[in-house]
Amino acid sequence: MLNSFYLSKFEYYFGPIFRPKRLYRKLKTFITFFLWFYAQMKPYPLSKKIGFISGPLFCTLILGLPFDLVNSPIDTVIAIATWMIIWWVTEAVSISVTALIPLALFPLLGMGTIKEVASNYANPIVYLFFGGFVIALALEKVQLHKRIAFSILKITGTKANGINVYYNIYL
Repeated sequence: MLNSFYLSKFEYYFGPIFRPKRLYRKLKTFITFFLWFYAQMKPYPLSKKIGFISGPLFCTLILGLPFDLVNSPIDTVIAIATWMIIWWVTEAVSISVTALIPLALFPLLGMGTIKEVASNYANPIVYLFFGGFVIALALEKVQLHKRIAFSILKITGTKANGINVYYNIYL
């Protein structure tokens, strides 16, 4: 049995991995999940499949490093940020789901309580952007953006000078 002072970060967060029965059960569960996941992901392109798997994999690898990159809490943030970056770039899942990864993982990995982490999502600036996005979606749904563009073109014509004059006078 390893002394608790010599446990890696991976073992600290996910438990000891040197017990053969537990390792077999975890491996069996992982393989079962992977096969189910592969069946669900068949219609998606290969880049999304690779991104979906590599995000958590790189996060786990960074958490499992036997040495610290900077220090332990920052390494945890780097690992979660790596997961988010991979999912964001490959668009393996929706960006809104990617944005909620810290909300789920920071409390699990001891980076703060759920209340502390969630308070960052309740910043007034976040609500300002959220309101703007909701208004933009509403305008797009009723196609008001097209009506505004067509009315500007009807007033100014299709020449660039007319459109520039319109924007300089009315905006």
